[in-house]
Amino acid sequence: MGCALPHGFISVFIMEGIMTMALHSTIQTIIDKPLSIKAQEQSLRSQSTDFPPLYPAIPLINMTRFAGRYMCGAESLKEGRAVSRKRISTVMAGIHTEDELATTLAQRIERYEIATTIAAENILSIETVSDIHQLLSPEHDSRGIIRQHQNWVGGDSAESAKLLPPSPECLPVLLKEWQQFTLNCKLDDPFNAILVFSYFIILHPFSDGNGRLSRLILSRCLSGGLHRPGFVSPALYRLNHPVETQKELSATPKATLSGEWSPVLSYWKQAFTWQRKISLAMTEKVNTTKRLLDNALLLASPTTHTKELLTLLFEQPVVTLEYICKRLKIDVLTANTLLELFCHNNVLKRFALKRPLGTVVFSCEPIFQLWSELDALLFSDEY
Repeated sequence: MGCALPHGFISVFIMEGIMTMALHSTIQTIIDKPLSIKAQEQSLRSQSTDFPPLYPAIPLINMTRFAGRYMCGAESLKEGRAVSRKRISTVMAGIHTEDELATTLAQRIERYEIATTIAAENILSIETVSDIHQLLSPEHDSRGIIRQHQNWVGGDSAESAKLLPPSPECLPVLLKEWQQFTLNCKLDDPFNAILVFSYFIILHPFSDGNGRLSRLILSRCLSGGLHRPGFVSPALYRLNHPVETQKELSATPKATLSGEWSPVLSYWKQAFTWQRKISLAMTEKVNTTKRLLDNALLLASPTTHTKELLTLLFEQPVVTLEYICKRLKIDVLTANTLLELFCHNNVLKRFALKRPLGTVVFSCEPIFQLWSELDALLFSDEY
């Protein structure tokens, strides 16, 4: 059975009800047909599409961390949706609680942050994506290992699947071509970024966890390989646009087969437009909260530490004395004075936790209110 680069390998995107024998026949036909990513690039660029410029970054908010719960897969988009941001922030402040789900989510978000940094600092090679997959998929025994078996997308088995990616025998050649393309193109070009993302998700090179990894790859490409924590990924567009996203998921395999990229490009043009609008709306809300907190501290003598703590709170609105000492690299006396100042001016509120008993934490309620408004924007019907 041949294993050339198939220009039709994605025609394994099948309708439910096709007989198993017909399905297997389709697979054999597909993997014998050559594919050229370069040819697909030309086909993609031939479509008349102007992408709006992406908004570079919103101020103060670490969107990699903030939106990480929506990007890192597994339970984060299932039972994890019910976990409040305050619960996650409490764990991220270094407080050992019995909140297992919040702890799991916090660990996933932290892994996503580390993976984003690795992606920004390295070329998009097979080795790099394998390392990132290992970080993002701790629940899988085969994490970081290119699959050696047939996987599928949708359905309970290969027979009922909507999409069968290439066989494991074909993957080394296909991945090598994908890597060659990523190493020799300008990744922040929208067309290239979409092609890199689309082919990766179609190849599905790992047993599981390909979705979260592909979203990180897209974000890495569009951010220009720069470490920009405030960058809002267009991949988040899917959160409140499920119908459009399902159409895109269906259109992408067909585009890679036929060269008809118009539906795919139309989807990403909408996502780019959404990214810019949502980023501007978020920036306005962040600036409003920043002015509110600046005014609250107006009568306090501004110091470097005051500014540093206020900036930190936008990323981590729950803190402890120990956490402040560690993050700002200051002594206990200085940290305690800062916390008292922020509490006196109603920027922070002091709480004593029941568990662990006697633990004192400080919470910035205006920033949690801001975070609630940012979440509402991500799921808003207005954009």
